[in-house]
Amino acid sequence: MKHTEPRNVNGTEVTDHEVAFVRQFGPRPLRTGQPSDTFPSPKLVVTSYSLSPLPALRRPPAAWQARRHENGAVLHRPDLYPGRAPGPETHDHEPKLCEHSDRKIEAMADAAPAFRRDRPRMPAAERRRQIIDVATSLIADRGFWGVSMQDIADRCGLTVPGLLRHMESKVGLLIAVLEHRDVEDARSLRTHLATSEDAVPDDWANGGPTGVDLRRLCAATMQRNATQPEMVRLFTVLAAESLEPTHPAHDYFARRQEQAAAAYAALAKHLTDRPELLARQIMAMMDGLQLHWLRNPETTDLTQEWEAAAETLFAGLTA
Repeated sequence: MKHTEPRNVNGTEVTDHEVAFVRQFGPRPLRTGQPSDTFPSPKLVVTSYSLSPLPALRRPPAAWQARRHENGAVLHRPDLYPGRAPGPETHDHEPKLCEHSDRKIEAMADAAPAFRRDRPRMPAAERRRQIIDVATSLIADRGFWGVSMQDIADRCGLTVPGLLRHMESKVGLLIAVLEHRDVEDARSLRTHLATSEDAVPDDWANGGPTGVDLRRLCAATMQRNATQPEMVRLFTVLAAESLEPTHPAHDYFARRQEQAAAAYAALAKHLTDRPELLARQIMAMMDGLQLHWLRNPETTDLTQEWEAAAETLFAGLTA
């Protein structure tokens, strides 16, 4: 049978609604300054502490005086204790937080990620570059499927909607990372070979390097890769993942392999009557050496390993 009349608890009238609230949610502290209108009445004193999620609360009535003692958060209502001044001595009967709980709470706060979303605004191009750099690092470490847009947004100090303003989707972000890496690689090769963009274009879709020695091009590629293990790891991880036909980078890696093989074969035509075979052998050797280097970076010198392999691959081949 439901009670509709107020009950008398410790000299204060409370309703069944108020009692049911405490039974459902348990006693919890109300944080000053935090919204709190779901708590039905200031008649019940909350004195214990819980780490479980709090209901949406509104600021408690003025009759509640929030007091924080060294033992934890205590809410005190003076009119429940007539004639007694509020103070630590009036709460001896109340549960206290132990030192272990204090240390645990502090440790949890210290371990929380320091990512903030109130960083200064950045120009669109600069923000896009930051997003690509962060995504490159995370995907190289975890793979495409192991990274969420939330992970990337957190590292950039953005919300996911803010991130999507710069990158329309996770797949779009992945393609942007790969295309950015291709452009940076082409620029690095031009620097190593001291040549122009006409000789080594950014995009090899319409033709690869021209007028460049194949062995020198391969050596420059391995020298560049030796200075950026994170990028090599990124491509190694994605190349393996993209063997699955449904992977968003499947077509990209298939097309990239065809373009690289065609470019190497074109440069090998004057070295052998089987340039396609030599091109495939060069690519297989590069991939294998890089994988070995990623597994054993302390004991493997990538450039020296390539030079030793090149002696075998190019043995007897002359222009």
